[in-house]
Amino acid sequence: MEPSVSDFKLVGLAAGFTLGFGFLTVWNAIKQTSEIEKPYKSPFVILIWIEILSNVVIGVMGWLVLEGIVPVIAPVLALLLFCWALQIQCCMQIIINRIYVVVEKKKTARKVKWGTACLITAINIAVFCIWIPAHMTPPVNHTFVLINRFWDPISKLLICIVDACLNVWFLRVVRVRLVRQNGLKKYGPLVRFNMRMMFISVLMDAILIGLMFLPNPMVYIQFHPVTYIVKLNIELKMASLIRKLARDSNINNEIHEAAMNLPTRFNSQSHYIKCDDEVREKRNLRHMQFAQLRQQGFETEDMKIMKTTSVRVVTSPRPFVQDNLPPLPPLPKDRR
Repeated sequence: MEPSVSDFKLVGLAAGFTLGFGFLTVWNAIKQTSEIEKPYKSPFVILIWIEILSNVVIGVMGWLVLEGIVPVIAPVLALLLFCWALQIQCCMQIIINRIYVVVEKKKTARKVKWGTACLITAINIAVFCIWIPAHMTPPVNHTFVLINRFWDPISKLLICIVDACLNVWFLRVVRVRLVRQNGLKKYGPLVRFNMRMMFISVLMDAILIGLMFLPNPMVYIQFHPVTYIVKLNIELKMASLIRKLARDSNINNEIHEAAMNLPTRFNSQSHYIKCDDEVREKRNLRHMQFAQLRQQGFETEDMKIMKTTSVRVVTSPRPFVQDNLPPLPPLPKDRR
């Protein structure tokens, strides 16, 4: 289908938003990458830059297709879909990486990670099988066009639901585990920020789904970079906020206050003090008994070797019930 003037206006609007948010997002990505000691080993950094490159390729290729410079053939459509699949996968894994930082059950987070990857991959494969034959000129079969008319919005809706569910899980973990249970009130701003950003993320998905009903199917492709560059910027802001809260000096006091509410068996410092006092009392009693024996004129080998080493028990929270000192010799009977 030949693009109209209104199509180019919408594409130009999308390109402007992409460049504006793209500049800000790339700058934030550069700053966060420079703060990591070995960024090439960080999955978070790798996912960020794959997401940025995918957005660039989709934006450039979509514009060239609309201008008629690049023909609408299967390899071009496959490249666009491949970059779109990378967009989705990287976005979901970045969200799960954020959840993995705060969640208590790491095993559950790993299961969700692989389950999400498998679900998104299945959606991507179905889109590959339907979307490419439906958008070729001419279409391979009119049946693919009819199926794609319903499947394309449904696939975007499924991805939007997965995105929203992951954000709700992160919101619940931060609110319940960190704020309510452990009393880390510094994470309150993170909860409020995530609620606002989750609304914006879902809104961007809704706008993208609405644009799919335009007459020219190549127009909404240009809004994919807008949607996912905004999502990436949200994730970078979220990561920056988490890092800022972790580095805040006041958070140590709140962690200490939260630890004071734990059961006694977790309060190790008081246990150490108790053990030290008991060891000191036993050693003082031992010295007094040896002094009494010397006054009576008795001396044993155990009395000649007196150890004054202090022992701190750090391995077990059980009460101190035994020491390693040798047994006292029996007191002699009074000789007359």
